[in-house]
Amino acid sequence: MAGVALAAAMRRRRAWMAVGVALAFFGGGALLWNARHLGPIGDPLAFDASRRPASTSYSLEGTVERPDILLPEGDYMQFTLRVEKVSVGGEDPALTGGVLVRWSDPGFALFSGDRVRVAGPLELDISRLNPGVSGVEDHYRRRGVHTAIRLRGKDGLERTESGSSLSPSYWASRLRTALAARLSEAVPQESRPFMLTVWLGDRRRITDETYTKFLESGTAHILAVSGIHLGIVFMTVSYALRLFVPRRRVRAYLTMAAVLLFALMAGARVSSVRAAIMIALYLTSELFDREPDTPTALSLAAILFTLHDPDVVLGPGFQLSFLSIASILVFSGPIAEHLLWMPRVLREAVATTLAVQILPLPIAVTLFHVVPFAGVLLNLIIIPLLAIVLWLSFLTSLAALVLSPAAALFGHAMHPFITLILWLVNATSDLDASHWYLPAPAPLGMAAYIATTALLFCSLAAARNQGRWIGVTVCAIVIAAALWRPMSQEAEITFLDVGHGDATFVRTPGGSTLLIDAGDRSGFLDMGKRVLGPYLWSNGVMRLDALLISHPDRDHIGGAAYILDHFAVGTVFLGPRGSDSPEEQELIEKCKSMQVPVKRLVRGDTVKLRGAKLEVLHPPDDWPSYLPWNESSLSVRLVWPGLSALFPGDAEAAAEAALIERDSAAQILKVPHHGSRTSSSQAFIDAVRPGIAVVSVGRRGRRSVLDQAVLHRYRESGVALFRTDVAGGVRITSRNGRLYARTARGERGYPMRSID
Repeated sequence: MAGVALAAAMRRRRAWMAVGVALAFFGGGALLWNARHLGPIGDPLAFDASRRPASTSYSLEGTVERPDILLPEGDYMQFTLRVEKVSVGGEDPALTGGVLVRWSDPGFALFSGDRVRVAGPLELDISRLNPGVSGVEDHYRRRGVHTAIRLRGKDGLERTESGSSLSPSYWASRLRTALAARLSEAVPQESRPFMLTVWLGDRRRITDETYTKFLESGTAHILAVSGIHLGIVFMTVSYALRLFVPRRRVRAYLTMAAVLLFALMAGARVSSVRAAIMIALYLTSELFDREPDTPTALSLAAILFTLHDPDVVLGPGFQLSFLSIASILVFSGPIAEHLLWMPRVLREAVATTLAVQILPLPIAVTLFHVVPFAGVLLNLIIIPLLAIVLWLSFLTSLAALVLSPAAALFGHAMHPFITLILWLVNATSDLDASHWYLPAPAPLGMAAYIATTALLFCSLAAARNQGRWIGVTVCAIVIAAALWRPMSQEAEITFLDVGHGDATFVRTPGGSTLLIDAGDRSGFLDMGKRVLGPYLWSNGVMRLDALLISHPDRDHIGGAAYILDHFAVGTVFLGPRGSDSPEEQELIEKCKSMQVPVKRLVRGDTVKLRGAKLEVLHPPDDWPSYLPWNESSLSVRLVWPGLSALFPGDAEAAAEAALIERDSAAQILKVPHHGSRTSSSQAFIDAVRPGIAVVSVGRRGRRSVLDQAVLHRYRESGVALFRTDVAGGVRITSRNGRLYARTARGERGYPMRSID
């Protein structure tokens, strides 16, 4: 109301009127946001599941949304199920909700709008979740998906009804699947994953290693069918039509048609349709013989999207799409004005390539944590090559639908271009100086960068005193770099959610950083890459003073190699007993090649940290070598004023007995061996006397090693117990002699089951 009043009162003062209009829109947006978020986060189905045992089986019937593409050789797919009918425990409660369905060995393809019936236990932990890190679970919950279910085989799902023949999303889904199958036959096998990714948005075909190469080379944005792709189509079509079509209005209609057709052929994905609508709004001015008004078009697009779904502003896809298109529209013109010495075709390409990277940079660093210095130059080559691949994909798709033999001609024509793109990406990524991993920007750093982009625009557009504008812009860049990382951070112990495994991050009162254990690594998943690295970068960490590995089991040491490759590490600490574990040997060899000191600790040793110390309690120097690795776990107690924490690794009966004989009391306990029945004897709990205990646990296959009798012992002893599989990562801080425990899911308000 204040904004409306101010705008009405200051009609003749444009600056104050603009402030009033802005206040009115911010106020209206806040009201709309609050109206949609009055209740707790979750849906009726998730709330019901949170009150039942985890083993409870549900029978669910609903509508399929956003199914993956399933090729004939496919062995896995995901989709969202909008549940409308539920049966559980012999009852049919009136529950609805969104469920992520993970289907292994599917027997047939599904399309948007199909109705299906599935059955099984519901999971409330959709993915790994840790404090300060936006992850997959946050993405799904913003889309109204609050539970997950796992299925296997074609008998695990029953299709009760096909999608409506009048539904555009149903036909777009069928078209996308049909195109994928036909394109797979027309395109050489080596080029198929890249083509399916950039054309149909099916990124599952790209390996993690290949995706990392694109990130490090600064070209990962081309792997998402979104703003950059539609921007390429817009710029290339606009330029081509200017050569042959003199009338602006006709050019606008044809450009809109081309952009919208491109989005449809790409499978009508939300990100591509959203970008197409943004471009269409920008071109609307041409229909009324007016000059394009970039700020108005962008503002109108943002208003329409947020009116439809206010949560869209939190989605990284929306942010990157909006900022990519905005960056092209705002900066490509001024940049092109400074490149008049270039041929027109090259000038447009260079201006677009440089412009598209300006506004999305801090969001991209927040998401991917890498600044690819070579990306600016590499994109000058990659984006034109991508434009060729996209148009050849378009022609291949058309041919595949109307004249199949001709599809192979276009499909093989794109092969050399894709090969060249992959070679350039790999070669650039392999250069040490081509990229730099960075933490996410602090709020002050983000604000300084926004101010820098405004000054950059003024520098490019300035008709006079351009040297002065450039000088101010350079100063702003220096300030933004200085403010990028947080100035100071609170001391903490964070037990990270790494599934079945251990990893704990410590920041001492003096600022020392320590990682105790490093999670698992398998042929499918590296917790160092998937969890530890993103957590550290998201929380402003670039260097670890120490990395301590309790013992060489894979679920404790697996992610260490990734940490050494991507973070500066002061010292690696290992237990006194060497092993023939390949993971430990790899770690030692890597430390040797990187000149990172490796020290073996034994009972009685002390490691000094700034404002804290580590006391080694186990094993002693004469500990029997024939005992299993678990019994030889390096057990340490972390101490600083007002806090003590015991980390016993995977200690079992013999190790616990040795700890009981010594002073092992601590306020915080990392529950040994993931809460399995082989550990946490009553005598051990009584000796430690913890106030808080954390179980780092997850599924091993479909089961957890956590034993209910162990849970009962901790509860009966009056210990506040947290589980990472239930609550996500657990962050513990100490203030004024009191301990404060916060969980990733608890802080976000996500529905959770009882720890029992």
